[in-house]
Amino acid sequence: MPGVAGGAPVPPGRAAGIDAPFALDRVGDARIGEAFSADDWLADWVAAGAQEHDPYVDCEQYTGDALPRGMSMMVMDGAIARFELTMRQDPAEAVRYRAPFGVHLGQIRGEAFALLPEGAQAAPHEYEAPEGEYLTWRDPASTLGIRLETYDGLVDAIYWGDAGAATLGEGCM
Repeated sequence: MPGVAGGAPVPPGRAAGIDAPFALDRVGDARIGEAFSADDWLADWVAAGAQEHDPYVDCEQYTGDALPRGMSMMVMDGAIARFELTMRQDPAEAVRYRAPFGVHLGQIRGEAFALLPEGAQAAPHEYEAPEGEYLTWRDPASTLGIRLETYDGLVDAIYWGDAGAATLGEGCM
C-alpha cells in the first residue's frame, strides 16, 4: 500500500517537483518493489493492455493521474518494477521532468552520459543502430538501475527502477 497521510493513501508522483530529479527507487510515494493493484490507489489508472496480448505474463504498463503527466510505470508480478519517460507518451509534458541524476528527454547524448554515475556503459540500440544507442547504469550496491535510449544524439526514452526491468526494451511485450 502506498504512503498514508491522514489515513488515506497518498498517490505517487505528487511529491516530486518539476525541476527536482526523481529518485532511482521512487516517484512520489510509489516505490520500486512495492506491491501494486490499481484498485488500492485513490486514482484513475489506465492500463496499456499488455496482459490482453499475453494473459500468461503478469506485467502491465500504467499511466494515470497519480503519476506526473507524461510518465508511466511498469508493474510486474504485482509489484512496481520501473518508471518511464518517453517521447512517445506526452513529450510536451515529459520533457519537463528530470529523471534520476538529472537526465531528461531531449538532452544531448554526451551531456546525459556525463551525468550518469561511474560504470555507465554505452551499447548500440538493438533495433535503431547506428542512430540509436543504450546508455545503461546498474547500481552495484542494489538491484536498481537506469537506461537511457538515444536516437540521433538525443535522449528519447528513460527507464529506471529495477535494473532488469529497466533494460526490457519492449516493455511487457
